[in-house]
Amino acid sequence: FFNSLLSAGSANHRTRGHRQPKRSALRGEMFKDPQCGMYVAKDLALTARSGKETFYFCSEECRDRFLSVDR
Repeated sequence: FFNSLLSAGSANHRTRGHRQPKRSALRGEMFKDPQCGMYVAKDLALTARSGKETFYFCSEECRDRFLSVDR
């Protein structure tokens, strides 16, 4: 019974538009989100620039929080 629930859940997960990150992104360059400290692959990160420096973020929430602080 539980095995059928688990496999049904996995099938539903795949059909709802969720996808696994590309393997190449996982092997790519990683950056630490300056807001939360999580590491994120460059290919998957959101970015913000300040002068010549580029910052990489795991989410819009982290990027927006970081940008809202006076630096």
